[in-house]
Amino acid sequence: MGIQDLRYKRLFSHPKMAEDLIKTFVKKDFVRHIDFSTLSELKETYISEKYVKRESDVIYRIKYKNEDIYFYILLEFQSKPDKMMPVRMLTYILLFYQDLSLKLKFNEKSGIKLPAVFPILLYSGRDKWSAADNIRDMIDIRHGSLREYIPDFKYFKIAENEFSKNSLKELKSINAAMFLLEIAGKGDLTACVKRMIKVLKKEADPALQREFAIWMKSKFREFNIKLNIRTINELEGELPMLEMTMKQEFENARLEGKIEGKIEGKIEGKIEGKIETARKMLEKGYKISDILEITGLSAREVNKAARDVKNKKVA
Repeated sequence: MGIQDLRYKRLFSHPKMAEDLIKTFVKKDFVRHIDFSTLSELKETYISEKYVKRESDVIYRIKYKNEDIYFYILLEFQSKPDKMMPVRMLTYILLFYQDLSLKLKFNEKSGIKLPAVFPILLYSGRDKWSAADNIRDMIDIRHGSLREYIPDFKYFKIAENEFSKNSLKELKSINAAMFLLEIAGKGDLTACVKRMIKVLKKEADPALQREFAIWMKSKFREFNIKLNIRTINELEGELPMLEMTMKQEFENARLEGKIEGKIEGKIEGKIEGKIETARKMLEKGYKISDILEITGLSAREVNKAARDVKNKKVA
């Protein structure tokens, strides 16, 4: 599991994050019948060995009309969509059911039925999500008589890059503020951090606030900004310095006759080339810190390049 994966995993180990995500982004009728005071995380993981180092899963048990249901949240950090996601998600759910059936001592005479599971994919990659959301769409059904035997499984997708900045700003939500910070450029970084701090102080307990301080510290490194902070209050104290840094960078760009939007567009256009350079440097044994400095890529992008190199060696 990469550093970024672990930080997300730690964030979503807090029930408040799951509650906020479901209330804000799962627009389904059954949500209003959920008793969120019963929300509790299961510590088991059902990711297969092939994927365990690349992603995280979080499972929550909750009461729905006095019955247990489960929310399976898969945190996906790959920059590109995985076309096999329906197969993977169904596999994880079935592994969960298999384990649960053993714990419930499920058999034909017991009368116990397996509980409902609501699978959520939280995708934070750059590319637009294009994988099927139902496994039926992946199966070649040439004969109608076989249709009733084909599995029908669908997951619920939440893709950060499918929300506009304006729509996220309208939501008083921890996850929305986090998504906004994820897609922020340097020009609006300070404003997004201020919004994040405001939401956290109102909605998050001290433990979750500390976890976010660590997470945001790592986000700043992606912009080559190093802050020695451990708490939200310490981060708030650094905001004047952060604003001054951003203003100075913008002024330097203006004096050089550049517009921030053009700069960002230029970087976007070369991103794949930089990732390819990172792959070659990794193959030659360069240190991650040197690659980050030379290419200007984010930690997430370099981690992706490292996974690509590792998978290539395995293949």
